[in-house]
Amino acid sequence: MPELSHLRMRRPRLDNLPELVLPEGFALRSVTANELPELACLLAASFPELIWTPQKAHEALFADLTVKETLALVEEATGIFATTASARLLPERFPDAGYLHWVGAHQSFRGKGLGRLVTLAVLHKFRERGCTSAVLETQDFRLPALQSYLKLGFEPEHADDTHAARWEAILNPPLGKQPVTQVAFVVKDMDVARQAWAKALGVPIPDTRLTIPGNERDLTYLGQATGAQAKLAFFNLGQVQIELIEPVAGSGPSVWDNAPEGVHHLAFRTKNMAATRDALAAVGVPLVFRGDSPNGAQMAYFDARDSLGLYFEFAEAQKTPL
Repeated sequence: MPELSHLRMRRPRLDNLPELVLPEGFALRSVTANELPELACLLAASFPELIWTPQKAHEALFADLTVKETLALVEEATGIFATTASARLLPERFPDAGYLHWVGAHQSFRGKGLGRLVTLAVLHKFRERGCTSAVLETQDFRLPALQSYLKLGFEPEHADDTHAARWEAILNPPLGKQPVTQVAFVVKDMDVARQAWAKALGVPIPDTRLTIPGNERDLTYLGQATGAQAKLAFFNLGQVQIELIEPVAGSGPSVWDNAPEGVHHLAFRTKNMAATRDALAAVGVPLVFRGDSPNGAQMAYFDARDSLGLYFEFAEAQKTPL
């Protein structure tokens, strides 16, 4: 998957900023070159996917003349840098706006509102410099930071044609607000299982159907074409459907193949499969299995077994590009 552009946010006004009130025991400091080791330590803790050294911090925040000041909230009792943010000016890209840069918080101090405070401090600096708005660029998976920026008055700004769908997935997450439409179970013997379920539910025994071979419906598993098939039976119980799955041994690799008996997946609906894919990938739940339906729909499975012990299935009534 190609690398996604950074999301952009803007606070359109700086004349209505909240008052900056520091909590007891913390001081706001303009970081100096003598404090590069402490700053690098904080940035390394904030962005573990990157390698931060005092030299890198110097190059990024002191040698770069577009960075006008770097602030840090420091715990007075220990001298530990808790949070940081930098004030940057990029007048050619963002006239009259300050650019919020490298906002980070040490793990030990997260969840205490300190990142918000150091961000607010930088916004006050922008206003003092005559800026009328502030912008920032960030990534989809930094959800706590995005929520903090939204609460501070930043608004999404669509910088390219992927942003609308990505913001939709962030603001309306694919799972958190969606009803479960189906609970699926893998069974070893379909005939035995559907009779047992029908008896327990007090409903008629449903018919069994065999899925269309995977190579006839563009079915892929881990990006590779597969001919996988399964026997299915369904119990429609109002809002939620119960699905029974008996994998067809040897038909091809899939999320059904070699699956143990028991709960297999929860199913949901989506209107934008690509946005759903990106939102789930951002929280470590990758797309592993997908296919088309004869009626123009598509389905996709996402692997949450490591964290939750099951898959998520999403169905899209009108197929969109994935």
